[in-house]
Amino acid sequence: MYRKITSLFLLALVAAAGSVSAQPRAIGGRFGYNIELTYQHSLRNNMLEVDLGVTPFITHRIVNKATGNELYHYGRVQAVAAYDWLHGLNHGFNWYIGVAAGISYGYGEYYDIMGYSRFGVPVGAQLGIEYPFKIPFNLSADWRPMINVFGLRQGNLYTNLLNIAIGVKYRF
Repeated sequence: MYRKITSLFLLALVAAAGSVSAQPRAIGGRFGYNIELTYQHSLRNNMLEVDLGVTPFITHRIVNKATGNELYHYGRVQAVAAYDWLHGLNHGFNWYIGVAAGISYGYGEYYDIMGYSRFGVPVGAQLGIEYPFKIPFNLSADWRPMINVFGLRQGNLYTNLLNIAIGVKYRF
């Protein structure tokens, strides 16, 4: 009985690995307001994208009545998952639109002084265009406006809504 269960488990594992390896995947970077490592996985005519990134260069001026104007430096580490619906265009281009959500953690002296939450839950959308070259590389440009619905207050409305980036990915 134990051998049958083990054999069925191994057969299911091999079948699952074969179906996953038949799916196009890509790994690369997304560079813009955030610097992100990105993984993309095709799901039939759609794609799932998972990004891990950092926003390292935020400076904010806060008026402190006791000391006057001061600059506070802070950043954010965040993980975002986006589900995109992919559509073909002419000359090999594709465009996509989707939804995105994630979790973020803020760091720096801004949070120590102002007492804001360090954790956040951003949600938003993603709209982009990509070109898959004949060699195994993709080049993309996308817009991912995100708003924190819980916790972390970082950046302002413009920097969170103007999240435009260029992506370079290796397909395998």
